[in-house]
Amino acid sequence: IIDRGTFTEAQKNIIYQTKTDRAGSDRINPVRWVCSNVISGISIIGNVKVKDNNGQIEIKRNKIMWSEPYKPDTFTLGKSRTIGRLDGDPIVALESFNGVLFVIKKNNVFTCDPAQNFREVQNIPGVGTEWKNAVTLTPKGIAVANKSGIFLLPEMVDITLGIKDEFQKLTFSNPTLGFSPKKNDLVFIPNTGELNSQSRERYIFNITNSGWTKETMDDPETADQSSTIGNFIVGETGFLEYLSEGTSGLRMH
Repeated sequence: IIDRGTFTEAQKNIIYQTKTDRAGSDRINPVRWVCSNVISGISIIGNVKVKDNNGQIEIKRNKIMWSEPYKPDTFTLGKSRTIGRLDGDPIVALESFNGVLFVIKKNNVFTCDPAQNFREVQNIPGVGTEWKNAVTLTPKGIAVANKSGIFLLPEMVDITLGIKDEFQKLTFSNPTLGFSPKKNDLVFIPNTGELNSQSRERYIFNITNSGWTKETMDDPETADQSSTIGNFIVGETGFLEYLSEGTSGLRMH
């Protein structure tokens, strides 16, 4: 076994070439992106900034790019596609369900087929979102939250119908949406800005019984404290956790 810290330059080049089929001296144009996903080993990025062969920076907010399978640093403009060309909106998030890529924009969602070089196969209007953390994967499909409600795609089910009056009165500030596999719950926090934990509310939709509950976020770790909330993560135990100002990895569900 070779210790990672004792690699020679030759060994590093051999490893890089084995993984990428390129020499270590090869250079590729840098790429930046806002969102990403992986389907069958293919890395997909969206809302990209890329340098072309002439050294010019191109910002393509409605474009996706994809890699060779299991080679995540092989992005080129030759493997790219503009999604929703007519709406002109930037891509907010990328998710996948049953091998299909969902490209989420502010006012539309597009499904793309990886087997056809990510050609658009469906446009789902009216269920997009402007909030990048308000999109998550569930066993029932992709959940997307916007000011009108929370929708499960691709079936276009509005799961907030039973609480619609209350939902439409909410104050939204960079909302976040997450799924807890431990309890089969979808959790929505409409306001992640600075608030006292006793005032911050979260809405919980149980996928099994299709019922909603509401509770404050006055958890023991943040009791009567003012804080801001980041995006959800799923912890090693399967509980849904969130990132909070000054604290990380708090179990919340």
